[in-house]
Amino acid sequence: MESDVEPSLKSPPLSAPVAEAPQKNRRTIPFHPVLLALYPVMALLSRNFTQTPIQQSLRTFGIAAAVGMGLWAVILIFVHNLRKAAILASTAILLVFTYGHILNLTPESVHPIVGPICVLLLIAVAAATIKTRQPLFDTTAALNLMAFTLTGMSAYTIVDQARHHHPQIVRAGAGAPVAAVAGVHRKLGVPEKKAPDVYYIVLDAYGRADRLQQFFGYDNSAFIAELKKRGFYVAENSGANYDQTPLCLSSCLSMAYLDAKSMDLSPEGLRKLTDDSAVAQILQDHGRHYINVWSGLEVSRVETAETVLNNNADLNAFEKQALEMSVMVRSKKIQHSLYDTHRTRINGVFDCLTKAAELPGPKFVFAHALSPHPPFVFGPSGESVDPAGTYSLADGSWLLANISQQDYIRGYTGQLQYVNKRVLQAIDSILAKSKVRPIIILQGDHGSRMTVDWDSQKRTDLREAFSIFNAYLVPDSVREKLYPTISPVNSFRVVLSTLFDVKLPLLKDKSYYSTAEHMDRFSDVTDLIPNATGPEEKAEHATPGNAALDAATHGIH
Repeated sequence: MESDVEPSLKSPPLSAPVAEAPQKNRRTIPFHPVLLALYPVMALLSRNFTQTPIQQSLRTFGIAAAVGMGLWAVILIFVHNLRKAAILASTAILLVFTYGHILNLTPESVHPIVGPICVLLLIAVAAATIKTRQPLFDTTAALNLMAFTLTGMSAYTIVDQARHHHPQIVRAGAGAPVAAVAGVHRKLGVPEKKAPDVYYIVLDAYGRADRLQQFFGYDNSAFIAELKKRGFYVAENSGANYDQTPLCLSSCLSMAYLDAKSMDLSPEGLRKLTDDSAVAQILQDHGRHYINVWSGLEVSRVETAETVLNNNADLNAFEKQALEMSVMVRSKKIQHSLYDTHRTRINGVFDCLTKAAELPGPKFVFAHALSPHPPFVFGPSGESVDPAGTYSLADGSWLLANISQQDYIRGYTGQLQYVNKRVLQAIDSILAKSKVRPIIILQGDHGSRMTVDWDSQKRTDLREAFSIFNAYLVPDSVREKLYPTISPVNSFRVVLSTLFDVKLPLLKDKSYYSTAEHMDRFSDVTDLIPNATGPEEKAEHATPGNAALDAATHGIH
């Protein structure tokens, strides 16, 4: 037990040697404020390692360390005691960075008092720490040990996952092209005089029409009819190859299925497969300028494109998650700012598709819009909506932990209606500005995913998760080779083999499920997913119906 008096003021018995332990304790330097400031960020990265490129977290680590040291320094100015200032700084850091978790673990009814309780707790610790005359050597050592243990556990998890996802270069030793992933024999060529532009537009979590009717009670036939008027072929029974965006994009643009043994399926590895893809390389070889319209999501960030549009700087997904954990999560101004930025990003994708069409020369445009995927920030007419709670990109079981299924239906269908309007506007603009009728692939990466359980395949309704919207505006020579069940892995195989003289036989259309935690552990679920909604499914899954849907979507603002 620590004494009320500094060890240096105590007089040891004459018969006993002077103890050296207190002298060693004096050299106990507090470092726990910095480690505890880093711990929430490390814990967040360890839980999301498979979906977070390390570089996304670097700025957050720097800010956290600066906050820890800065807060400690400021308190030291007033307290004039290194160990006491460190204890107060650590207490404040823990309360600030765990505030969001506390809210998530407590009922909504007690949220208003969580803040005052945290303030009172901080005041109590401050009063006790400042008042005590103890040197706090043992307390400092204990806090150092606790902070070291916490950060050490997270660091071990991160290193272990990094070893598991160690980059395995997809390209053969001497720098073979990414096109080799798809077995493509590249043939350099000159741009044709009347070369059509190629647009690949991905609408995140856009479900297939029959599944929207089945699970959401929403009739999407009017939108599909408008596309058909413009010449689109709609694959009415199309299925996704994977259930997560990084896997979907990289597979489609590589025109190949993913193999964890031979490919780097880390977040950065998947991003590179999407970025410097087989499709992009072939089209660039055939004279197309590579243009990316960015969603703001790291997985669709492109570095190899000649032009990147919608590239406004803002917080990345990891930084937004870190912000959610802190006390700032309760700031309505910050929350509105995050949702407002999200709205700007989505609108920017459709606005920039028009800008891309105005750029000269043959082009390949890859655009990814993070919608109708949650958060649901638009009403049916494009009116702004700030969802209740903190900003999050969560969907499926994660989102349903915080909102009702009816709210999910209302939010998704309202946002879908607005997306439909923006899609038609963008397509009309592209068609009006194109001298040669372009090729447009308009596709959901995966299904609407309301019924996905991120921890369990058994609790996931695979029919909704893997049923995607998939439409093509292509020349007749390509159209005649399309079929109702075509999946994204074959989309560009059909287009490129027909129009660009590359040998790309069709692959079997397959679907692979994986959980959020183990994104690269694939389970073949192809045979578990019917191609279309059968009579038995309609009986099993009663939809909300038009009346219920009207009630659910009424009053969005």
